[in-house]
Amino acid sequence: MKKTLTRRDFVKAGAFGSGAAILAACAPAATAVPAAAVTDAPEPTSAPAATQPPAATATPASKYKEAPAFADLVKAGKLPPVDQRLPAEPEVVNPIEKVGVYGGVLRSVMIGENTSFHVRNCWGPETFLRIDRDGSTITPGVAESWEVSPNGKIYTFALRRGMKWSDGTPFTTEGLMFWFNDIMLNEELTPVVPIWMRPGKQMMEMEAVDDLTIRFKFAVPYPFFINFMAHVEGMNMVARSAKQYMAKYHIKYAEKADLEKKMADGNFDVWWKMFNDVCNISNGMTLNNPDMPTIAPFKLKEKTTSARIFERNPYYWKVDPDGNQLPYIDTLNTAFVEKGEVANAMVVSGKINFQAGFVFSLANYPLYKKNEAAGKYKVRLFKTPESTALMLMPNQTCKDEVLRKIFQEVRFRQALSYAMDRDTFNQSLFQGLGVPVQTHVIENSKYFVKEYEQAFVKYDVAAANKLLDDMGLDKRDAQKFRLRPDGKRLVINLTYTPSKDYLNAAAELIKEFLGKVSLEVKLESITAELITSRGLANEVEFGIWYADKSSDILFPNKPFWFVPYEMGWERTMFNEWARWYTTGGKEGQVPPDAIMSVIKIWETALSTTDEKEGIRLGRELLKSQAENLWTIGTVGHLFEPVIVGDNLRNFPTEGYTGFDYLTASHYRVEQVYFEGGKWTGEA
Repeated sequence: MKKTLTRRDFVKAGAFGSGAAILAACAPAATAVPAAAVTDAPEPTSAPAATQPPAATATPASKYKEAPAFADLVKAGKLPPVDQRLPAEPEVVNPIEKVGVYGGVLRSVMIGENTSFHVRNCWGPETFLRIDRDGSTITPGVAESWEVSPNGKIYTFALRRGMKWSDGTPFTTEGLMFWFNDIMLNEELTPVVPIWMRPGKQMMEMEAVDDLTIRFKFAVPYPFFINFMAHVEGMNMVARSAKQYMAKYHIKYAEKADLEKKMADGNFDVWWKMFNDVCNISNGMTLNNPDMPTIAPFKLKEKTTSARIFERNPYYWKVDPDGNQLPYIDTLNTAFVEKGEVANAMVVSGKINFQAGFVFSLANYPLYKKNEAAGKYKVRLFKTPESTALMLMPNQTCKDEVLRKIFQEVRFRQALSYAMDRDTFNQSLFQGLGVPVQTHVIENSKYFVKEYEQAFVKYDVAAANKLLDDMGLDKRDAQKFRLRPDGKRLVINLTYTPSKDYLNAAAELIKEFLGKVSLEVKLESITAELITSRGLANEVEFGIWYADKSSDILFPNKPFWFVPYEMGWERTMFNEWARWYTTGGKEGQVPPDAIMSVIKIWETALSTTDEKEGIRLGRELLKSQAENLWTIGTVGHLFEPVIVGDNLRNFPTEGYTGFDYLTASHYRVEQVYFEGGKWTGEA
């Protein structure tokens, strides 16, 4: 890795040097925006030489060392020597504090079985490229290096020679081409190819130059392609390229009789349902099939009704500066519970030692702090990449035509915003640590504009009532609730999933605040699985969520809350406009002119290599949000409690956690360890 380049460097130089780590096109930069000073996560420090490393248990000729359990397997002839399991040039991970020791169990919790994002940082999902610890720089990951053509349309990546899957199979371009040709281009497995693969409205091309060189070609310059490769898209591509295993369940490769037998044994009526079930990947990891290969630091060992157990991957491809194969941790134990209250009880009773986001709320911070000593943990406050921790989403494409017309009226959305008592939200849910905001980007973003963030955030019930009256919603029934133009009571059916434990209380507050402007609200809390299906089916009339993807690593290429470029269960405000866009106008609802405008701005920005012009276009999207309130924000500039065992090392005391960073995965779980090789809270 030779140097770090900015997008400005890219425009000047025309191409990146081989092996260069580049600064993400959306990385925070010294631009003249009215944002607060950037507060980055702690920079990694060099490992001091005078640190006792794990015992050298590998064969004498080896220049690498391994966990004692693996050394025993090598001696027994059940596992190849560590040198044969590692790549020719393993990635060297510099620890945050110092070289660690082997041993211990990381203990975490998920609230519900479809919320693996609560704990994805525990198994360290691997991405094709990687977000570095500063939260903005993009560096090599699975890909060892890359080059970009002078016109910005061709990306060529080199893989790591000798890198292997957890089953010992070489990781090569053959698997990546399987992902592209046999999964993404198979209409039964992928009915609609994602927008990110079609910049300029043309499908990208992918070519295996040789076993270790892969090439992507695009119709237009694509400066944000590396952002995708360092995030979920790059994670899924890597995790779903285990051809040596997945092909056994694919109609193109499996023998017909064998495939039909597998289908019958599993009670599947079509092959692709079986494929999706057996080869299912959730946040870079299988949660159900221990036979599914992985390149993550851990692999699934056991599935129970109440937990998942993961063990160290013997073929993991990284080492520390002293040549010790990572990870240091022996085992992951991830519990499944149904309610946040149970997760809270697990923390204070000393059953959790590594939880980096999404599960625990600021409202319970005093509880966590009070029980630190007894629970053998430390609670830390990490910043989030969420512009607002609570966002209201009236569905402007909902099936009820009368309600749709009301929701599409900007005065209605402005009235909702004025009706929100943001100070009460802040004090009740977030310990008073937040700031009243509108849906925007986070304050250290180069796209940040204070004026847009503060649009319509004043608490003003009188103004809200006047806006509702002026738009014709001035008639009320005997219970004093407002009536729709068709004479029916105007009811807000608020449907949500409480994936963060403050969302239940937030929903109750929304009901209270809208009641003060004579709007009836009915609350419905449902599972993550159900809201996913109903959201995509346009069956959620009014939703709430939080506005992640608001950092410079994601906002430019994934403006979820500002542009209906792709459907999503959490984007309940305009899914049918997104359906119209993704199907080329064949399905969905035709967007209004204001939405057509933001789509055009986003399409232009996505292929713009000039940084200043890219920032200007990004701010145009934010201006449209401030004027139209596609969603309504409430409180931002917030933190989340992070729980770590009291003797856990190589994890920062402050930093960022959230979706943008794959739940603090940029701090690299493979290099965390327990001082002494075991958590002090273990029996």
